[in-house]
Amino acid sequence: MADRSPEYWAAFERRLESKLAFVGPVRELARAPLFPVRRWALAAAGFLVLAAVGIYFAVNRPGGTLGTAWVPYEDSLARLLQEAEADPEVENLVNRELLASIAEVAPDPEEDYAFSIATDPLFWEGLSEEELEYIAVELEKETGNGGPK
Repeated sequence: MADRSPEYWAAFERRLESKLAFVGPVRELARAPLFPVRRWALAAAGFLVLAAVGIYFAVNRPGGTLGTAWVPYEDSLARLLQEAEADPEVENLVNRELLASIAEVAPDPEEDYAFSIATDPLFWEGLSEEELEYIAVELEKETGNGGPK
């Protein structure tokens, strides 16, 4: 190395400085926590992942999914309704079946009403004197029995 001239070393230093001048800003840019464009890209990717997970759970519900119907209901229902319109006996049968299936899905609220408002003390405490007097008069009319005086 001693046989190299000072001009060689001066040229070597200039080449090295020019290469290091290019590397410095790149390193500073790489050390930045997140580039502004990179931040938006990560936010968009996160949103897409959340959307995909939401769609997955909306389509594949863990509690069960609806089965696919392979029989077109429109055709069979149309024929049944036409027959029911033409024949009163079929109409009564269809009506009875429809009412029974509705009763299975949505029972009569009057029959299954487990909580009576009259047994709730908060209901009675919330009534005014005029409302209580009105209830007493109406009960006396319906039952013929007098209420507390």
